[in-house]
Amino acid sequence: MNPSRPITRPFVAPPRERLLRRSLAALLFIVSCAIYIGCLSNEFVMDDYLHILANPWIKNPSHLPEIFASSLWSYGGSNTSLYRPLIHVLFMGTYFLFGTDPLGFHLVNLLLHAGVTVLFFQLASEMISKRASSSTPIASFAAFAGAMLFAAHPIHCENVAWVSGVMDVACAFFFLGSLYLYARSGGGTGWRYWLSTASFFLATLCKEPALLLAPSFACYDWATSNGPVDWRRQLPRHLPFLLVIAIYSLMRIHALGGIAPVTTHSRDMTGYEYLLNGCILFSRYLAMVMIPLRLNVWHVFEPATSIATAAGMCAIAAVVAFGLGGWFFARSSRTALFGQLLFLLPILPALYIPGLTQGIENAFAERYLYLPSIGFALLASVLLDVLLQSRSHRYAIAVAFMAVVALYSIETVRRVAVWKDGYTLWSDAVAKSPQSGTPHIGLADAYRDGNQIDEAIEQYRIGIGLMPNSASARADLGMLYARKGWIEAGIEQLQVALSLDPNSAVAHNYLGVIYGKMGRHDDAIAELESAIEANPRFQLAYRHLGIAFYDSGRVQESIAPFERAIELDPDDADAHNNLGVSFAVLGLWNRAIAHFERAAALDPENPASRANLARARERAAAD
Repeated sequence: MNPSRPITRPFVAPPRERLLRRSLAALLFIVSCAIYIGCLSNEFVMDDYLHILANPWIKNPSHLPEIFASSLWSYGGSNTSLYRPLIHVLFMGTYFLFGTDPLGFHLVNLLLHAGVTVLFFQLASEMISKRASSSTPIASFAAFAGAMLFAAHPIHCENVAWVSGVMDVACAFFFLGSLYLYARSGGGTGWRYWLSTASFFLATLCKEPALLLAPSFACYDWATSNGPVDWRRQLPRHLPFLLVIAIYSLMRIHALGGIAPVTTHSRDMTGYEYLLNGCILFSRYLAMVMIPLRLNVWHVFEPATSIATAAGMCAIAAVVAFGLGGWFFARSSRTALFGQLLFLLPILPALYIPGLTQGIENAFAERYLYLPSIGFALLASVLLDVLLQSRSHRYAIAVAFMAVVALYSIETVRRVAVWKDGYTLWSDAVAKSPQSGTPHIGLADAYRDGNQIDEAIEQYRIGIGLMPNSASARADLGMLYARKGWIEAGIEQLQVALSLDPNSAVAHNYLGVIYGKMGRHDDAIAELESAIEANPRFQLAYRHLGIAFYDSGRVQESIAPFERAIELDPDDADAHNNLGVSFAVLGLWNRAIAHFERAAALDPENPASRANLARARERAAAD
């Protein structure tokens, strides 16, 4: 073998060792599913309502061209710099298999996480077995233990137990699949190599950090080589991955109008402060992946302005220690250094505060650790392999490591229960972050959805007291006041919301509904048209506008809004019933019957559409 080239064929284990690996992989898959089995009874929470229940894209394959030509949130009328089309395709496939049953979506997350765990085990086994000092049984156990650590790590709960967290899980699945196939390609360009390239492309379409993992393939060549790497000879193998990045970039620019055209928040910090707080975030992520305590859906991050603080000093110490660790591993273990790089590369976007969609307060979020924890688990596997090479205390070390895994598993099972529904999730967040208004507003939303109006109003008031400029919270509170019969107080809150955000489509919609119930039809129509102007894809506003036109006696004008509402959401039974009523009033019985039939099929439990259908058929027969 030419020592200047990396290993050109994958490590081939003896038959007994291959059987052992397959058995361990099957066990890992089962254990991964068992740890998260509780999430199958969980409900939708947070963004799930929008991505699943209010997402017309996933309900019809005809939206596929629009999915690949738009940002993540464009289905609801919002423009962001997030381009993740494969997530909508994944939701679409799940929707056609399970409908809107949360169980199906949670099952997909669970199976993908189990798949990521198995892929990690296979890759770690491949890499550790190539270490000259490693025996195969010990290498297999070290890889298995690291995979168990990954499978059971409580930090993954946000990604696995939350349906919308599938973005990180799917990205990790396709990336690890790509890296493992690359490793198994043996330095050639056979089917495994090209499948690796395709899998990497799919990873980029799930979440943007996959792009930063592109250097991992070259790093893998270096980490598994027996000596220096001839990069000139290796370059052709990496060109297809660069082509993938170029194709993705063109697709992204076409869809978004630029690489990152939407700014998430104003730049209210200096460059020095961004750098300092990026280091602080890094130190917190490093600590959390090692010691996952006080997990919380809404961590409150308080930015520092000076390095001369406890957080600043700890951050610098963490960065220096991480750098020294890299220097040490570069001299002693390339595989361990590769694990460090797999931790560092995907965490970098989470350290750039201006690019975070949730703003500064929640700059630290557990979901950002799913991809980096692959590197952490690989590093743990390598260190365990080194420790187990010594016969002294071998069994004690193995037992201690698995005890940590057991503790992680217990905490993960407990944490999955916290993600049961909006009430359990936000109650936990309120207890841990009472100083932030967001958890109180999230809890208020949960109470509202459970029709606990008084409790919801109380939490909205607390949240608004902490976040007085939250237009969305004031709009929701105003609508609840109206439901309680406090019409004037409700209108007042909605008007305050509009003064804070004149383009709040939700506030305009709520105000239009209230005016309609008061008989102020012209005002209702004006507000609902303003809601549509603010968000041309606001499906509910179109239906409410149709109702406002109908109630004002302008039946003919109600047709177009109802049709647009149905175009945006073909499965809206109420919109079909409303449109059927308008057609019936106009004497267009056949068209009315078609929409009443569709409404009855979509919502068989609703007696109104069935009664309307029966009357329309009678009138059509009489005419």
